[in-house]
Amino acid sequence: MKVSVIGTGYVGLVTATCFAFLGHDVACLDINEKRIDLLNSGKVPIYEPNLEELLDICKKNGKFPVFSTNAQEVISHGEFIFIAVGTPPLPNGEPNLSYLESAALSIGKYMQDGAIVINKSTVPVGSGNWVSMLVQNGVKERVLAHPGNTIPKLKFSVASNPEFLREGSAISDSLYPDRIVLGCDSEQDTLRLKELYKELSEQVFEAPDFCPRPKNYAKVEMITTDITSAEMIKYSANSFLALKISFANQIANICDYVGADE
Repeated sequence: MKVSVIGTGYVGLVTATCFAFLGHDVACLDINEKRIDLLNSGKVPIYEPNLEELLDICKKNGKFPVFSTNAQEVISHGEFIFIAVGTPPLPNGEPNLSYLESAALSIGKYMQDGAIVINKSTVPVGSGNWVSMLVQNGVKERVLAHPGNTIPKLKFSVASNPEFLREGSAISDSLYPDRIVLGCDSEQDTLRLKELYKELSEQVFEAPDFCPRPKNYAKVEMITTDITSAEMIKYSANSFLALKISFANQIANICDYVGADE
């Protein structure tokens, strides 16, 4: 299937590489020209074990992703368009959604009819509706670029597919996840995303030598829900991880205070 990924940071690059490894036709977009040039040369701009080796396998199999700064080229390519841009915190603690907003508007300008726009970025609960509105605004901007034309009657939908990757083991977490969460508001979108993930969910691909399939690992659990619930699952998972780390640190502090063995 044809997959577009917006953002070649940690999540976007790992996602794109793994989809290409599974045999899909992948194109990636980033505004950083140096990063794109580096990726097209087969080099990886981030540290993640085995990511460069996985890209090399894609190249040998004829499935090396397209890396480009051309938004129209990449976005119009995809049946599935993944948004994997950063949402870093602002000084007041709120997420910076400017990159997400820019990506959604660009998708509306260039997407093909029937595309599914999929949030992979960590976004506030309720962002699905906001992204849908922004994509529609992008569609309207096509009219401004071509005066006299009517608004294109393009069909699209928005879904949520949160990631649960750990730095240092992202390839393993992507190829052998403990669950895949698909947040869609229609049964048709759910079925299309399940088809996209079929090779992964059924584990029918040949595992790379440097990342073997875990023993007794056979099939991936697919969790299907609505968009809002999928967004909440991601925030709950992140919050619970932070809670566990905070609890462990507090216990360590108490151990130091009372002289107990940590």
